[in-house]
Amino acid sequence: MNGRTATVAFPLFIGVSCISAPARADVRVELDSSRLYVEDVLITPGIANRVASALYRHKSIDTVRFVNITGGIVGADEQLRGLISNYSVEVKGACFSSCAMLALYGKQLRLLKEDHPNGPTALLIHGTYDYVKKQWSRHGLSYIPFLHQRLKAITDNDLQTALSYPKPGLNGLLIFRSPWRQMKNNSVVFLCSSFPANCEAREKVTHSMLNITIE
Repeated sequence: MNGRTATVAFPLFIGVSCISAPARADVRVELDSSRLYVEDVLITPGIANRVASALYRHKSIDTVRFVNITGGIVGADEQLRGLISNYSVEVKGACFSSCAMLALYGKQLRLLKEDHPNGPTALLIHGTYDYVKKQWSRHGLSYIPFLHQRLKAITDNDLQTALSYPKPGLNGLLIFRSPWRQMKNNSVVFLCSSFPANCEAREKVTHSMLNITIE
């Protein structure tokens, strides 16, 4: 792109999200010489198609940056996983649910120091909630083999618990970029059944043990 920035904007389709979503949002996909920015959206099939198209068209891109992505449509992230594995991934602010799964497929994963105005940089891994049927689906449990391989320091029991909580929201496995300031220790990994009231720190787990770089 020779230093120029291209912006693609289009309405966000709101469907069945893994977690609660805003009533309306805008999509902004920006390109510069080496990064594709995906910001303030939900991961929907339409977003996945546009991200894939941008990556195919712009060969100079080597990094995908997710900024404040709070979830997405069940299965939409699966469209991008194989493609994302060829790129480094950066995260700023929230990267929850579908976004977290995509980030973990990245060739390298970096959590950026700068927090987003909406909250600290963090990944949230949780199960699949069907808002139509109003129940959890066992589909999320199919991620356990991949997550166990990718996050070796997290036990299978913690992964199964995180993917099986009985209600949507900020519940699951949370990985913060910086120690969560509300806790007395320096932990960055928490298993939460109801955030922030009921969270158990995984004090011995560090970013390096999860193959995550912090910047």
